[in-house]
Amino acid sequence: MRSSLAGACLAACAGLFPALPGAAIAANAAPGGGASPTAPSGPAVVLARAARPAALPERASLLSVARAGGRLVAVGEHGVVALSDDNGATWRNARSVPVDVTLTVVRFASQKTGWAVGHVGVVLRTDDGGETWVKQMDGLAAASLPLADGAAAGVGEAPDRPLLELLVSSERHIVAVGAYNLAIESKDGGATWRNIAAQFPNSGGFHLYGLAVAGDGLMAVGEQGLLLKSAAAGAPLSAVAFPYKGSLFGAIALAPATGAATGPESMLVYGLKGNAYLSNDGGASWQAADVGDSKATFNCALRLRDGRVALCNQAGRVFVSDDGGKRFARLDFEWGAPLTAMAESANGDLLVASLGGMAKINKDKLAPAARGNGGGNGR
Repeated sequence: MRSSLAGACLAACAGLFPALPGAAIAANAAPGGGASPTAPSGPAVVLARAARPAALPERASLLSVARAGGRLVAVGEHGVVALSDDNGATWRNARSVPVDVTLTVVRFASQKTGWAVGHVGVVLRTDDGGETWVKQMDGLAAASLPLADGAAAGVGEAPDRPLLELLVSSERHIVAVGAYNLAIESKDGGATWRNIAAQFPNSGGFHLYGLAVAGDGLMAVGEQGLLLKSAAAGAPLSAVAFPYKGSLFGAIALAPATGAATGPESMLVYGLKGNAYLSNDGGASWQAADVGDSKATFNCALRLRDGRVALCNQAGRVFVSDDGGKRFARLDFEWGAPLTAMAESANGDLLVASLGGMAKINKDKLAPAARGNGGGNGR
């Protein structure tokens, strides 16, 4: 959900429920002018309707992909959940998805247990590796969640706001953030939730696009160069001075690669117009990463299992850094749709989700010899 991608998500939400009055659910009018309590409307319609299987799920508009043991799980428009048990060679639909809403992010805590979030504030849980899903939260319920400090006020906005990022720390602890500073947390595996928006100092109500573990705390990024960080788990975040004022669409912690100088506190953030920034001191200072002449918005990042880091962009390109995020070289790969997410398969291939379906980059193309000599201009 990045740049025009994020805009499309928010526009779709607005277009789906153009006259939704706050957190109320309008009842359909029955013949004779009476209200029909059994006819849902607004967000209740898509929340009550199960997703229909896609004819070719691997060609759907896909927004996220994740590993669940040896399985790959991708999610996208109209509640599509695509599964592959052969490293992305073939795909099939999940057996049961309870809602017909766009799913924006999927993450797993273990081989079997994971979560997906999306439009209308939906949170889904699976305990069988993505085969079946149950709804744990939606925007109608989130609109009345009490604040984490016990105040009576809830989220207080229309319930159609999408969740755009998801952090799964364990099978019990989940944090999800989204449009207009929407932020919710569960510490019991999704059984109960609380509104933690007050922990994110965001007086402008900017969209929160990215969330990552940063040392012992969290880092969140969003619109207009918003960058927030906490020093410890559960502590309120605070604003961090950042040199770029364009929107940031993600953050990722970097492990030290072989021969690289980065350590556990190194962070990479990325966003509009080919901007990516690296911090090696826990976010105190930032330096622009060298991506060559790339000007397309970066939509996603992935730390590869060998410690390197990959970026994907709106122009269908993938970039890889061998030096801890300082300099990126472009892979010999181009896809005809905006790229949205990446995951490594069990055999080492790189699976890339896009608005035009799923693509695969053979692991041999990820080797340094298969790329250009840096600066983001590899052919």
